[in-house]
Amino acid sequence: MLVLALVIGKIGHPLEEIELWRLAFTIKVGDKERLGAKILYADSFKCFYYRQIAYAIGIGLVKCIIVVVLRRIFGVSSPAFRIATWINLALCASWSLMTILIGLLNCRPLNYHWVFKSPAGHCVNPNATYTAVGMLDKITDVLIILTPVPMVLRLRITPLQKLGILGIFALGVVYVFPSIPGLLCRS
Repeated sequence: MLVLALVIGKIGHPLEEIELWRLAFTIKVGDKERLGAKILYADSFKCFYYRQIAYAIGIGLVKCIIVVVLRRIFGVSSPAFRIATWINLALCASWSLMTILIGLLNCRPLNYHWVFKSPAGHCVNPNATYTAVGMLDKITDVLIILTPVPMVLRLRITPLQKLGILGIFALGVVYVFPSIPGLLCRS
């Protein structure tokens, strides 16, 4: 967040050197009241715009880290598992890149994300793009959850211990499945 504040907000720079689109992140509360509700409205959409990009980077990195950890734990013994983890890594990185590109390119010109008055501006259907991102997000989550199951079943431990380990991996289902109805209702 500090990096975002430094890069986007230009913290520490004189106000005269800051481009107009960055002002929303640096204007003081008193100035916003003087400028009116218009800048507050634009602020919320700018923050949402940058939050989309931060979300894609953050969640994409977390998914890749989980796959790498699974690869480090189980990947020694099975070439098929190593291939599956490479596929999962590629899918997670592709999902992250797709989400970033959708966030960057779904409105033209770029400021149409927060300034809707431009006559030449247009956006693609946001419900379709967010549903696609959400569904592919859930697919990659399910693939990550299912990837270690064959390796756990091959472990030489008691069935009760296998069930316990699978139960820990199944906790990911608590995250994935409750969010699916929200995605289906959006489309």
